This record gives sequence, C-alpha cells and structure tokens, in this order.
Amino acid sequence: MELQQHPINSRIKDIFLYFKYKDQKDFATDLNIDERIISNVLTQKTKASTNLIQSIAQKFENINLKWLLNGNGTMLENESQKLDNPNLFREDSEKYETDNSTPKHTNPIITHEEVMKEDILQMKMKLLLLEDMIKDLEMEVRANRNK
Repeated sequence: MELQQHPINSRIKDIFLYFKYKDQKDFATDLNIDERIISNVLTQKTKASTNLIQSIAQKFENINLKWLLNGNGTMLENESQKLDNPNLFREDSEKYETDNSTPKHTNPIITHEEVMKEDILQMKMKLLLLEDMIKDLEMEVRANRNK
C-alpha cells in the first residue's frame, strides 16, 4: 500500500530540520506531543492533527501559519528572523547546559499579555484552518461539477 503524501507533513519536517532537532523524541518533547505521532507525521503515515499544528504554532511563534497550513509564503514570518533562530546552533548550546533540574523554555509567570497572545494565536489558527477547509470544499465542489 502506497503512503499518501501530505504536504503539511513535509513542512513540519522542514521545521524539524531547520531547528536542528537531534531526534524525533526531542521534537516531540518540545511540542508536548507523543513521539509516535511525530514519527507517523514525519514518515507520512498520518496527516498532522490540529493539535500538532497548534503545538507547533505555540512553540515557534515566528513560523508563518499560512506557509505551515497551505504552503503559501515563506517558512518564517519575517525572513530576517532566521538570524534570531534560537535553536540554529542547538548542538553547541546543549554542550554547555549544566542545570537539568528545570525544563527548558518554561516560564512559571504567565502575564495577561501572554494570555492574550495565546488567545489571538488560537483564533488565528482556527481562522486559517477554516480557510483551508473552505478551499478543500471548493475544490471538492469543482471536482463534482466536472464529473
């Protein structure tokens, strides 16, 4: 049985490679997603879920959501952000970390602004997913008309 290619999965793999994750487990941990789900998405066995897409959008704020969902535009919101990539030299920075008692990239203090940003991000995600669903339905309608 031939695996169906899911373009969004290829873009998720681009993110995985761009941020230089050493393995799928590390990527899954950062996204708080089961490693099997990441494995299935990266190997094209299943299409990325809304939960995975939302986790990526939350973790990587500079990822262009239109690119992630539809392939439109560039991977990063602003191409100059490539210079600000915190994981670009991931292997080197991990060599010098000594305190493993607290998870990386966590902040126990959540401000009102952060809550608002999260709400806005979730609304953007829902809007983009709805736009994507509308496009799929429009294509389906066109295909049915041509039959």
